[in-house]
Amino acid sequence: MTAPARSVRRQAQPAGPTGRWALGIAVLLAGIGLAAFGCYQTGHATGLLGRTGTLTVASCARFGTGKGSYIGCTGGFRSDDGRAVDAAATVHTNPARTAGSTLRVDRVGPGSYVRSSVARSAGWLAVTLIGLLFLAIGGAALSSRDATAGTVEFRTGRTGPWFGRAALLLLAAAAACGGACLFATLLGE
Repeated sequence: MTAPARSVRRQAQPAGPTGRWALGIAVLLAGIGLAAFGCYQTGHATGLLGRTGTLTVASCARFGTGKGSYIGCTGGFRSDDGRAVDAAATVHTNPARTAGSTLRVDRVGPGSYVRSSVARSAGWLAVTLIGLLFLAIGGAALSSRDATAGTVEFRTGRTGPWFGRAALLLLAAAAACGGACLFATLLGE
C-alpha cells in the first residue's frame, strides 16, 4: 500500500519593499483620480460648479436599447440669475417626467446639463470619500516603518495609527453617503 500523494504548496510570501512601494503608489494614484473626479461631479451635483437653473420639461424619450439606453428629457432651461436661456436643453433622467414638470439642473457647458439632486450629491460625495480612503491606504503603505515586511501596517510606527483611523472614518463616511444616496433615490429625489 502506498501513501497518498501530498501536494506541495508554497506559502505566499509578502511583497518586498519594492512591491510595497509600487502598490502604495498605484493606490495613491487611484485615490487621487477618484477623489478629483468625485469632487468635480459633486460640485456639479450640488450646483457649486457650472450654472444652476431650472429645466421645464417639454417631452421625454428613451434613447438606445438594452443596458445602454437612457431617458432624456428636453425642454427650456433658464438659469437662476436669468442670464442663460436654452430652449432645447436635454438632460438624462430616470424615470421620465411629465410635460410641464420642472427639474433642477446644472449647466456644465454649452448644451450639456446634469441633474442637481440630493441623491447625485450624496453618491458622488461617497466616490470622493472612497478616493480619500485610497489615499489613506496608499499613505499607510508608503509610510510603513518596517520596510522589509512588505505589508501595510496600520498599528505600528508614527503614522500608521493615524492612517488607520482616517481609513476607518472615511469608510464609515462613504458608507453613510452611499446610504443617503440610496435612501434619496428610493424616495424619488
